[in-house]
Amino acid sequence: MSEKILMFGLDERQTELVRKIASNLRIKTAPIDKTMYECTLGMLAEGKGCPENLLKETQYGTLIVFCDVSDKHLDRILARLRSENAAIDYKAVLTPSNRGWNVRKLYFELERERNSLVNGI
Repeated sequence: MSEKILMFGLDERQTELVRKIASNLRIKTAPIDKTMYECTLGMLAEGKGCPENLLKETQYGTLIVFCDVSDKHLDRILARLRSENAAIDYKAVLTPSNRGWNVRKLYFELERERNSLVNGI
């Protein structure tokens, strides 16, 4: 699979910023509709369709998932997002462990991690 950034819940400004940064690095972007949040990250990364029984609209914070993005590109993208004050709630990397998770589970895990860091646990 080639480098790709999945985008969840971004507003128009954030979407255009991520697209601009990614296109300069020849990285594909894919905005993911809220109805597809029950699909697995692996399915979304591969551009596969989502079974109809999993389609339902849900809403969480803003999220981008980096799929097969090189460390060099990841560092550049994150630095640029910081400098542009992109204010994206969550950023994650697709891993073998989370590939089978749906978006809801990823949000839950990211929120749990954030809370444990804030609470010093």
